[in-house]
Amino acid sequence: MELKDLLALEQDCDPPVEAIVYDRPPPGPRTLAHPHAFICDDGKTYWVKRQAQHGLCVELICSRLAHAVGCGPTAKPVLVSSAVLPASGEANHLEGLGVGILDVSGAVNTRDLQPFLQNGTFDPGHIDAGSRALVTVFQTWLGVGDTQVMIQLTSGRVMSVDHGDALGNTSALTDPTPIALEIQGVDPTVGKNPQDIRHAVRTMESLTDGELLDSVACVPSGDPAWQAEPTRRLEIARWLAHRRDKVREVMERWLSN
Repeated sequence: MELKDLLALEQDCDPPVEAIVYDRPPPGPRTLAHPHAFICDDGKTYWVKRQAQHGLCVELICSRLAHAVGCGPTAKPVLVSSAVLPASGEANHLEGLGVGILDVSGAVNTRDLQPFLQNGTFDPGHIDAGSRALVTVFQTWLGVGDTQVMIQLTSGRVMSVDHGDALGNTSALTDPTPIALEIQGVDPTVGKNPQDIRHAVRTMESLTDGELLDSVACVPSGDPAWQAEPTRRLEIARWLAHRRDKVREVMERWLSN
């Protein structure tokens, strides 16, 4: 992977989608990014952020990868104009070019799961073990700091979300360390089946260097909030490739413990 290859991919990038209607505020308490939902001109709803711990490019890249391996919603650059902001002013911090994570119907962040456990809307016994294994391996590969997942209440599917605290230091080619997020009420052994974990590892390993380069291409780079200089994004792609090739060994050790 070379810089010239990345720059060549950026000769024909799609424009950002544009927010056309404000949809709703976040369901939980205020967070660092405090995203709000907007309906955009591609007909889809996105949760828009204008702030992430290690730059908006990280949220975009990681969400693209989550979608590529089937363990989370994708993301796109989203342009929010002042004309679509609510009169209350509660979403004014989102004006400009942000990253939008695709809305998933019926999905709840595990940090907001308690009411659904109490009223019986969510049955911890219905967690999809394969998707939890996929998220475990995915977040291990990326070295996610602030580990968060969503659960789709009807299917029990587990999805990786909120990746702003990943890819913080990619200058050194470090090996992965196992990350397994606890889910309230769910047995920690669910999703640790060797067959599921090894399938998840193969899914990560199936991503080619070319696909990793695609994931870091066509990212807005003019705004400091994105922290998306081409040299940094190339470094991220190389770091991801190194860890992809190490994740099998790491997860096999984890399974044996």
